[in-house]
Amino acid sequence: MDRLQNETIHSLMVRHSTLMVQLTYRRIGDWQLAEDLVQETFLTACCKADVVCSHDKPVAWLYKTLDIIVVLWVVEETLAYLQH
Repeated sequence: MDRLQNETIHSLMVRHSTLMVQLTYRRIGDWQLAEDLVQETFLTACCKADVVCSHDKPVAWLYKTLDIIVVLWVVEETLAYLQH
């Protein structure tokens, strides 16, 4: 990740992470887990900085990625519950 990509992702995090945590909390009901899932979203963004920074709508990319991460978490929790 180059300096410009780092600054872009940092700026996105500063501007959007609080709302992303709040929205995620409303979906799952656990504040700490919501923070963790948003953190995982930004980690993914860092790993795919070239994709995020060249995307037409990087904010939309972040929210879609967060949605996928939350859905995968719900599926994993559901499967774990059903196995017990």
